[in-house]
Amino acid sequence: MDGNTNESPLTEEPEPLITAADIRTRYTTGERRFANVNLEDSPNFAGAHLDGAIFDGTWLHSSNFRGSSLRGASFRGCNLKCSDFRDADLTDAVFAASLESSEFDGACLDGSSFAGSSFYGYVLTGDELPP
Repeated sequence: MDGNTNESPLTEEPEPLITAADIRTRYTTGERRFANVNLEDSPNFAGAHLDGAIFDGTWLHSSNFRGSSLRGASFRGCNLKCSDFRDADLTDAVFAASLESSEFDGACLDGSSFAGSSFYGYVLTGDELPP
C-alpha cells in the first residue's frame, strides 16, 4: 500500500469446494493426495476404492466410507466425527484423528494405527483400537 486509505490488502480466494465424486475422479487419474482440501459436507464415499489416499488435515465430519477400500490410507489431523467405516477395508490405514461417534463395525483393521486419535476426551495410544 502506498498510504492511500482506499486500497485494501490482497486476500486469498478460498479453495473451491470439491465433492466426493471429484475425489473419486481424481483418484482414478492417479492422484492420491487430498490433504487439506475444501470438501463438501457429509461426503459419500460408500463402496469407493481409495487405497493409499492421503486425507491429512481434511474435514471429513459425517463421511460415509461404508464398504470402501482404504488400505494404507492416511487420516492424520482429520475430523472424522460421526463417520461411517462399517465393513470398510482399513488394512494398514493410519489415523490420528477425532473419532467421536464414528462406526467401525465389521471393518478390517489389520495393521491399522489409531495412536493419537481421540474420542470423548480419550486419546488412543500404541496398538489400541477404537471401541
